[in-house]
Amino acid sequence: MTAPQAIMDLIERFDRNVESYRSGKYNETQVRLQFINPFFKALGWDVYNEEKNAEAYKDVYHEDAIKSCKGRWQFGENICTKRMDR
Repeated sequence: MTAPQAIMDLIERFDRNVESYRSGKYNETQVRLQFINPFFKALGWDVYNEEKNAEAYKDVYHEDAIKSCKGRWQFGENICTKRMDR
């Protein structure tokens, strides 16, 4: 199975500008907006809640404040137990 074209495009863009990204001037928000969000969107996740689901039913919770889980991203339907299963 090959990667979706959108992911291949992200890899190509990263390779083309790797020195800029590693310079220390490229911040976490830029990485998330330009690479991480598009990466998960290419894998089929509704990163931007385009389906307009209620908060409890969103695919992705950015900067989730749930204390029982580790990590900055939570995925899926059941907090902690299924969010990373996809």
